Amino acid sequence: MLEVIGCVLACSLQASAFSLVNSRYSNKIPSAKSGSFIQTSLGAIKKDVATSTENSAGLYKHFADHVWSKLLQETDWFEEDTTVPSELMSNTAPAKGMPEGSVVKITTRALVPSSPDNAKKVRYARYALLETLLPSPLADGGEPSNSTEGIQVLNMVIFPAADTNLPVFGADVVSLPGNRHLLLLDAQPMDNTCKKNKRQYQHHFVDWYKRHVVGDNNYHEQQMNGSDQTWRSPKNDSIMTSFPWGGDMPEEVAPYVSDYALWTRLVPGAENDDDDDATHDPITKIQGDFWHAFKDHLDQYLDLLNTYTSDQDTESLKEQIAYVDYRLNNDPAKPMLKSLYGEEWTERVLQEVLFPNVR
Repeated sequence: MLEVIGCVLACSLQASAFSLVNSRYSNKIPSAKSGSFIQTSLGAIKKDVATSTENSAGLYKHFADHVWSKLLQETDWFEEDTTVPSELMSNTAPAKGMPEGSVVKITTRALVPSSPDNAKKVRYARYALLETLLPSPLADGGEPSNSTEGIQVLNMVIFPAADTNLPVFGADVVSLPGNRHLLLLDAQPMDNTCKKNKRQYQHHFVDWYKRHVVGDNNYHEQQMNGSDQTWRSPKNDSIMTSFPWGGDMPEEVAPYVSDYALWTRLVPGAENDDDDDATHDPITKIQGDFWHAFKDHLDQYLDLLNTYTSDQDTESLKEQIAYVDYRLNNDPAKPMLKSLYGEEWTERVLQEVLFPNVR
C-alpha cells in the first residue's frame, strides 16, 4: 500500500491493539455472486446452526474477481503464475474481538505474461485481499454472507512492461473498524524522469475523472501547464466533487500519484454531494459510485494497454525498480501482517508475490 494509506491503517490498528472491537455495524451490500442486496446480521445466526467462514465474502472480493475475470477472459495477455507457492496464496488468523469463529483472511493471486510477445506489453499483475470474515450458517445453495465488519483491504496492481513509459494500475482500498474508509484508484505515472512527454498518458483518464470524481461531464478540460506538459486537475480547487480529495500526499509518494487520481476518505454522515442527504453511508457509496468508477477506470487502463505500440525507455525501467523498492520497504502495514501471520510468512509473501523483482 502507498504510505499515506498504510500509515492510517497501521496507526488505527495500533490504537485498537489489533482487536477490531469497534466493528458493530451491519450493512446491505451487493452479493459477490449475484449482485443482489442481502442483509448481514449477527443476530440472525442461531447458536444451534452450523456455521463457517467458507460461505462468507468480504467487502472487496467482487472487485478482485472482476479484475481477474477481465484480465483472463477478455484479454490474452496473462496467465496464472504457477510459480507462486500454495502456502503463500492464502492465510488466516483469528479475528480478535469478533464473534467466535471469525477470521482475518488474506488471499493473494498473481498473473504473468502468457507469451513473449505479451511480455512486451505487460509484466505482472497481482492482488492482496484482506477480509475479516464472520461465520455464517451453512446452507446448500444459499448466497454467501457478505461481511463489512472489521478490516477489509484490497491492494491491486497491474504492471506494464518495465521498459515502457506506461503507468501502473493501482488500487488501494482500505476499510477500517468504525466505518472509516480510504480509497485510492490511479494510473500511477512511471515517466516522471523522462526528459520529454512527462506524464504523457494521464490525459487518457481526464474524461473518466470528470465523470466519476468531479461528477460533471461538462467540466472544462484542464489546460496543460507550460512546456513540461504537466496536466492540472481540480483536486485542490474549491469545487464540489463526487469524491473529495483525501489530502496531500507525502513528498516521496507524490511522484507516483497522477493528477487524475481518485483519492478520498469516507466516514459516516459526511456530505460528499451537494444534496440534502445528511445520512451518507460510506458502504453505499463504495458499492455504488466507487464500484462504477473502479470498473470504468480498469476499462480505460486496459484500453490504454491495448492501443499501446512501442516507446521503449530505459529510464522507465529505473522508475519501476524504484517504485517496487519503495513499496516493499515503506509499507507500514507490514507490522500488522506480521502480527497476524508471522514474520517469515509476511516477508515471503511481500518479496515473492506482492513486490517481486522487476524482471
